[in-house]
Amino acid sequence: MSEKHASGSESEGEEGEPCPVCRDFDPDLAPRVTKVNQTIFSPDPFGLTLGVKSSDPDCPIFSQLNEAEVEETQAEEGSSGEPPLYEIDKSVSEVWAQAREGCKSCQILFMALFFSWKTSDAIEPDQRSEKAFQEAVQSLYLHVMLSPGRKVRVDVTTRDGGRISVSRTDVISYELFALANKPSPWNIIGRLKSSPVSVLNDQYRDFVEKWISECADEHLYCGPLTPATMPKRLLNVDPRNGDIIFLEEDIAGRAPYITLSHFWKISQPLRMTHDRLNRLGVTIHLDELSPTLRDAVRIARWLDIQYLWIDSLCIIQDDAKDWEEQSVQMGNIYRQSYFTIAAHVATNNASPTHGCFLERKHFREISHQDDSGTTCSTVVRGDFAHEDDPITPDALTGRGWCYQERLLASRIIHFRPKEITFECFAGTKCECDELLPHGSDPMGSRPYKSFKEGFAEYATIVEPYEGSAADILNGLNAQKAWLAWRDMVANYATTDFTFKADRLPALAGVAGRMPKQAFGSYVAGLWTGELVSELLWRRSFNVKRFRDKPYIAPSFAWASGSGPITWWNPCQRPGESGLLVLAKVLDVSCELATSEPFGQVRDGSIRLSGRVAPVRLRIPFLQRISWILKLSPRMRRIEWLTKASGITHWFCVKLRQFAWKLNNYRVLHPARDLVRYLVENIDGDENDTVARIAQLVRKDRPFGDLNGWVGNATSDTEEDSPRMVLENLVAIELAAWSKNFSEIENGNTGRIEVGALLLAPSKGRKGPKMATKRT
Repeated sequence: MSEKHASGSESEGEEGEPCPVCRDFDPDLAPRVTKVNQTIFSPDPFGLTLGVKSSDPDCPIFSQLNEAEVEETQAEEGSSGEPPLYEIDKSVSEVWAQAREGCKSCQILFMALFFSWKTSDAIEPDQRSEKAFQEAVQSLYLHVMLSPGRKVRVDVTTRDGGRISVSRTDVISYELFALANKPSPWNIIGRLKSSPVSVLNDQYRDFVEKWISECADEHLYCGPLTPATMPKRLLNVDPRNGDIIFLEEDIAGRAPYITLSHFWKISQPLRMTHDRLNRLGVTIHLDELSPTLRDAVRIARWLDIQYLWIDSLCIIQDDAKDWEEQSVQMGNIYRQSYFTIAAHVATNNASPTHGCFLERKHFREISHQDDSGTTCSTVVRGDFAHEDDPITPDALTGRGWCYQERLLASRIIHFRPKEITFECFAGTKCECDELLPHGSDPMGSRPYKSFKEGFAEYATIVEPYEGSAADILNGLNAQKAWLAWRDMVANYATTDFTFKADRLPALAGVAGRMPKQAFGSYVAGLWTGELVSELLWRRSFNVKRFRDKPYIAPSFAWASGSGPITWWNPCQRPGESGLLVLAKVLDVSCELATSEPFGQVRDGSIRLSGRVAPVRLRIPFLQRISWILKLSPRMRRIEWLTKASGITHWFCVKLRQFAWKLNNYRVLHPARDLVRYLVENIDGDENDTVARIAQLVRKDRPFGDLNGWVGNATSDTEEDSPRMVLENLVAIELAAWSKNFSEIENGNTGRIEVGALLLAPSKGRKGPKMATKRT
């Protein structure tokens, strides 16, 4: 609905009468109504409430409370130390009616609602039109919360129910602020020092600097603001140079610098090459930079930091040697920075023009007039909710290099489309905490939980680390360290790369900080200290995973393919009681592609000693047939083959329903058992205990009886399954687990699960001799 529609007439009924809906945002004009059961919601919305004794003895709310209860409620509210909270609970139709009658407060409520409706991600795009909004208004209610000197919080809801009970469903929310340097007709609304429409303002600079200084002074693992060593190259962004910045090398002394973490595909950065250096030297004009890089310069200047490190400019992109040297140092570069700028992207319409979202579209400053004709300003913050960062290829955290940068950086300021947040090894903060919040929980939900916290004590480890393995284990919780590593790898495996060969180098900074004295040697993403359990990873269920080409890592390593992975259940809990290692590691070898011990590899192998057992792939019946047929080039284009798994599932569902009906007739139980047998052998759905490659299960048989094992396997990658379905597969037992392992070893009956490594023919492959540069 266009804003001009909200102007209406200038009268408010009888002269001097307050608006019956909003009471002109003036608590002194509101009726005294006591809240019932600490909530204002009722079948009949009753206006602005103050939580104190009503002056009207006939009040339907007051009549339900005795005087002692009212006095007790007043005492509790008065002793909380928080300013009183006033609430308005009315239908949008009533607010709209008063806005047309000329109520200034209702006009602002309604205009802010329409703005929030148009910009909310919670509203489907086809429902954001003026027509759709007008239709929705009839069923919406506003729950407005006001407190002196605080922001105004408005929840937009729908209602269902009758006289006895009412349920509400939140639709969207928005907030209102006044500005300290501009008039406002309402004294109750809190005032911001600067407009939050633009991030680079004085108020935001004050609380960003407060976040950073508190982190440096109070947090054990976050480190100082001045680096111990300077990067080889930095950008000098001194504002006195105007629209020019310079690439400087081997800077004398030590000074704070800022690092940038960005999504190359979206940020489209300028890249420093030898050709550019020869032609143009170290001078860079700001108009050469993409919006993201240009905004990074603006942020550094805003905080009065002279130096900035951007990978695309501070690493020579056409120099393989320089890339190899600097990529090894990236962990320390991010670790020692003043803070890291995390330039996020919009998940629904990412664009290079967005930059770091320094101008926010979900904030808007509305100009309007008070009753005397004075021009006033009110700031509205549109619908907003904290969301966890998705680890997807289209998000910043879903990029492999950015994931490591986030883990290693001491401090990060995330510039998102709708907020800025601070993250360090001790936790997170957001701008909501600073924008005149109500109480201690301003938005009803806190920012995402930082996954950096689990890595905090390892981030400070820098090689060489002196001390024996015993010293490390005494100082660190080994079980916690293994759990932190596997959690990180499980997340990291879901990230994506422009160049797949970067998978191991992009984790080198993290791997180099794990306690080697406790973890052992590093082999293509695995550690020899717990190598048997490290081998028990598998691809996540119902998620496709593909072997990377060209060669990245040996097939026994999770880094050999792209896609989510997890560990066999007992190995997800390092130190789990009842876990017995069965296989013996005889030899481990790994041929590195570079001098970097945590970087790319050319080849790798493991020699194991242990029992082997036959296994079979758990593949739905029709899927198995389709894979066999697909091996023939003539059959690959048959459309129904791609639907084979779904057909099998549908068929087995029908069989299960039939078996359930047969269960009601005792005489038909043999037929029921036959149907269940068919389902079990046709449907190959995996259960939640299948290991990375294979799991063997023994039940009620002696532990040493190899014939007592039943083997099931799942292929490592999508392309492996069709080939493996035709092969006779065996698996070597790696580790066994049982809740009552001691009883089973003594020959008693029970159940034991064994994680095993599948032994299948594969073609030998070797990786590249040289590292691939990142572009």
